[in-house]
Amino acid sequence: FRMEAYDVCVFNMLQKIARLGNQLRVEGRPHRDSLVDIAGYAGNMEMIEKELAEEQRALAKEVDPRGA
Repeated sequence: FRMEAYDVCVFNMLQKIARLGNQLRVEGRPHRDSLVDIAGYAGNMEMIEKELAEEQRALAKEVDPRGA
């Protein structure tokens, strides 16, 4: 299995979600920093998606420079 940057974001989010579950069980509320981390990983995933889309457009132009 080859881990991509997107996979790392997903796994890190899952780890934070698991910790949130424990925080809720033990303390009755989540830690704000865990929520901020999850939002950050989601933002990273969005950046990765944009980069991949740009790479695909660039490759398509190489195949057909007219963009057709």
